[in-house]
Amino acid sequence: MVFGLSESDVEFLAVFLCLIFLFIATVQDVLRTEVEDYVWDLMIFSGIPLIVLRIFLSDAKKTTFLLITISIVTTFLIALVILLAGFWGPADSKALFSISFLLPLHPSVFIEDKTPLFPFPILALIYATLLQIFVPLGLFLINVMKKANFNDVKGTKSQKIALFFMGTPLSIDTFERRWKYFQCCEKKKNEGDEGGWQLDLEFEIKELEEDFQEKKEQIKQFKEDKKRQVWVTPTLPFMLFLLPGFIFAIIFNTKIFELLLNIIKK
Repeated sequence: MVFGLSESDVEFLAVFLCLIFLFIATVQDVLRTEVEDYVWDLMIFSGIPLIVLRIFLSDAKKTTFLLITISIVTTFLIALVILLAGFWGPADSKALFSISFLLPLHPSVFIEDKTPLFPFPILALIYATLLQIFVPLGLFLINVMKKANFNDVKGTKSQKIALFFMGTPLSIDTFERRWKYFQCCEKKKNEGDEGGWQLDLEFEIKELEEDFQEKKEQIKQFKEDKKRQVWVTPTLPFMLFLLPGFIFAIIFNTKIFELLLNIIKK
């Protein structure tokens, strides 16, 4: 023991701190659509002494040091690749990287096995990604229940099918009030017979002010054309999935992932 702490105590403290920081980050991301950098800074700086303690308390110090290093480097590279590919924003990369400092290895809080298939932050990422599957299923059920239609917008059959799983129609007033949480899936064109409102499923990540100005102009056009509804897709922050993904990784380790692999193999 070091300072009266066992390895389990350090792991429990790391889990507790990580949960607190991820909860703060999730609340900030939902309310402000951005996370303050101090959250990630605190995670990293509080994680460094815990890493040192875990190494000193380990029975195999060299192996533990090597596994922690591999976990942090692997997590950083994967977070960087996903960021550069445009699949998420900087805050999501920082979140995953920060987790690798507080919990680079799997804690044995609930499950004893600490030699899973992936570094712990990557397992949390995998669970977060799997949880996103429920979003299109939920949107499809919502659209079926409210009998969503494409009466005042043009689009191909494939676009309409895709949008039934990607988005939902909102009233213009609702879109105006909650513009931060949705991306418009319609675009006005004025060329000949192809003019009018058409489905547009190409999106890009923009700064908050630029996004606000663009949506302000869109809402103005909607009102001028007396549109009653607009198709939108929810811009759910990834932190909403990373937090429960982290909790799943803590409780179940790789058990659910291994079960899914066995189902796929069969």
